[in-house]
Amino acid sequence: MEINIRAVTQVGRQLALIGDEYNRAYTGKMEESLFHLTKRVAANVFQSCFWNSFKRVMESLGSFLKSGWKKKTNHISVNLFYSA
Repeated sequence: MEINIRAVTQVGRQLALIGDEYNRAYTGKMEESLFHLTKRVAANVFQSCFWNSFKRVMESLGSFLKSGWKKKTNHISVNLFYSA
């Protein structure tokens, strides 16, 4: 079986032209789409994981402070002092 070098070279050049045309047409659009997708995913992860956890901690702290925290902490320290 004999390989025609000219034909192989011509096919390679055509494929290179097709690849260059594809890159010109779609690279910017794909990068922009991926960037926006990444931003949305990051915002959703932050909101669902970190922000909701932070909110729960702050709500717990707020309810602790509103519900007579001085009495509770004094009671805890007295119990710790006498339990020793």
